[in-house]
Amino acid sequence: REFLRTIALPQIEHYQKQGQLNIKIVILMNLPGLAITFLDVISEWLSIDIEEKQQWKLPIHIYCYTFSRGEDRVEDVRTRLNLILPNVDNDQVSYRFVRQVAPNKDMMCIHIRFYDKKVEDDKKRNCSE
Repeated sequence: REFLRTIALPQIEHYQKQGQLNIKIVILMNLPGLAITFLDVISEWLSIDIEEKQQWKLPIHIYCYTFSRGEDRVEDVRTRLNLILPNVDNDQVSYRFVRQVAPNKDMMCIHIRFYDKKVEDDKKRNCSE
């Protein structure tokens, strides 16, 4: 959590202010036993300086690996994600089965996209001008 708060997220803010185009920011969270619990830091961060973040252009993609023991593993992961990031729309998130790590224990990857729609909207606007 401290790494996200003090290094990763401030660096993302720096990149957003530079305004480089044609890149995306990727965060890979590969601690399947814990990573999903770290997303609360992202939720806190997104709720600060909302007006400034609305000006951001670079898409942010988070790949978060987690385990599921649920009968319906996608629904299990979706439910846990919604408890941590309740304001994320379903169209911003996709889920992928990675592999079975033990009987009744699967590894899943959650892919969360922020600011992608803004980039698409800007491209459409530029094409229509």
